[in-house]
Amino acid sequence: MIKRLIEQIEGEAILTFETKEERITDVTIDFPHFRGIESILQGRPARDALVISPRVCGICSHSHLMASVRALEDLLHHHGVHIALSDKAKTIREITLYCELIQNHLKWFYLTLAPKLAKLTQTEPPAYLAMHRAVTQITGVIATFAGQWPHTSYAIPGGIASDPTPLEVMQADTLLCSVIDFFEERMIQESLESILALTHDEKLFTLGGDLPDMLRLLEREGLDKLGQSYGRFIVLGSHSLFSPAKLSTEISHSVDFNHVTEKTTPRYGQETFAKNVRFNGEFYETGPLARALVRQEPLIHQMFQSNRDTISTRITARVYEIALLLHACRQRIASLDLNEPSYIEPECSWQTLSGQGVGIVEAPRGSLIHTITLEHGTIQASQIITPTQWNLGNATPQEPGVAQKAMLGLSDTEVAEFVFRTFDICSICTTH
Repeated sequence: MIKRLIEQIEGEAILTFETKEERITDVTIDFPHFRGIESILQGRPARDALVISPRVCGICSHSHLMASVRALEDLLHHHGVHIALSDKAKTIREITLYCELIQNHLKWFYLTLAPKLAKLTQTEPPAYLAMHRAVTQITGVIATFAGQWPHTSYAIPGGIASDPTPLEVMQADTLLCSVIDFFEERMIQESLESILALTHDEKLFTLGGDLPDMLRLLEREGLDKLGQSYGRFIVLGSHSLFSPAKLSTEISHSVDFNHVTEKTTPRYGQETFAKNVRFNGEFYETGPLARALVRQEPLIHQMFQSNRDTISTRITARVYEIALLLHACRQRIASLDLNEPSYIEPECSWQTLSGQGVGIVEAPRGSLIHTITLEHGTIQASQIITPTQWNLGNATPQEPGVAQKAMLGLSDTEVAEFVFRTFDICSICTTH
């Protein structure tokens, strides 16, 4: 048995490997920390969820806010309350959510993934100080519209609690352009338009930048084809760029949320607070790779057809999504009509509301689900299902979880740890 403490992620995780004939035959994933946000919400007024839920995580707090506000709006809708979101409110919500995905992906690549690969291959990691500036700028876009980042509560049922001026919109666009410059100069040395037009990884390998450099290094070290899991993918959030679908042998847009189940699979000697999540009894991967395949992005589709869901495909999909989101944010900032209202108050009395609402968004690591149950305006129950539960949940040796399966059969636990990191680990969200 080999036990490894995984640090330099969001929180901490413990991997315990069982080996036979120098191959990994079993691995347990333990997340030893727990706060109980779902329990903290019980007994509180409904809209307290908009303040407390973002505290689940310091890196995807905005996604938790968006899931909570969608859950409350869904509950109001089922109560017959009309929710009239202006295009302005919808667009600003989307811009800020997409910006949070971008900052997460940048930190994951430069702070979680690249240093580990450099240690593994005894090479120098890419310089990351410029990335810190880019992250400050992209979170500055969020703060311009939402007041702060992290832990903003500016999205409320009926719209948003901000009314940006033309100057603030111009400032947000300037910050976004600086992040685009960083991406085109450092990550992939091409224009966003050229990157999004790529159809084959052969062209990607000829380019300069930190992503092509990493892919070439993985290929040279014989690591690029590792990390394959089930090849089943799911997207549950609905946005302008993403729509609900699942993919195994083919894409199906018929995805019933009621088939999602959350459970604990006890393992002997395990010390984890994480539950695993399945759809129709099966494990599915969620996140940027799932979103790209469901969208049928040509580059990622070609890489998946050639290499399946290996680490090279998974890494490229997350970095490619940065380009997609930057391009989308630029378009949406340009389309804003500031004359529209930011907030249209729902006609309801919160103190009388009883029922259940579900809010689903695409967070940095994949599909995030918040379910809130009210009784006379007070939260009676709250359930949060995070993307890392889909990808990192434990199961049995006979039917391992997504990340577990990706590590089985490897001969080196250091390499297995790198494969684990490609799923973008957040122990805080996993246990919440």
